[in-house]
Amino acid sequence: MGFFQNIKTAKIGNKIAVKTAKCAGEMVNHLILDGHHVKTHDTLNITFSFFNYYMATGLALHNDKPNDFRLSIIHFARQEIIQWLKKVVLTDAMGMAGIENIFNESGEYDENFNAYLQLHKEKIPEYEKENKQDPEIALKKTTAEHLIYYLNTVFELNETQKNEIKDFALQKLKFNQLY
Repeated sequence: MGFFQNIKTAKIGNKIAVKTAKCAGEMVNHLILDGHHVKTHDTLNITFSFFNYYMATGLALHNDKPNDFRLSIIHFARQEIIQWLKKVVLTDAMGMAGIENIFNESGEYDENFNAYLQLHKEKIPEYEKENKQDPEIALKKTTAEHLIYYLNTVFELNETQKNEIKDFALQKLKFNQLY
């Protein structure tokens, strides 16, 4: 892939990371303000949920491009989100290496993304019936559900809290579109 293609994919990857960071950061702040004790691993999983959405959307927008173009987007987006996480997650040098490992070697992010895609596959017929105006509604709702599944295991949320967090996540995605 040529120099100018790398610039283009880097720009797209950066945009994915910036949108992810904005939504994940606001969600973490929202949870903290609601009195939840958000830990490092919680921040990572919240980031994963939003990153999944923006990666799926970003890759779908460039589905007509060659595979190396889309792989380059993935590479640049991961590198950018790793840099953001290193800035916001307080940790030592070993922890910094761990953040890179989550996205590159350990496969933890890939497992998370596969779970996200499986949830999307299961729920898409239900989500598509609800709203025909927004072509991304199924992905947005999958993101909110994926987030709630994780947060409920950590914070044991009641139905009101689940609905409020789900609405907050959907609002963030609505006002932070990739394109």
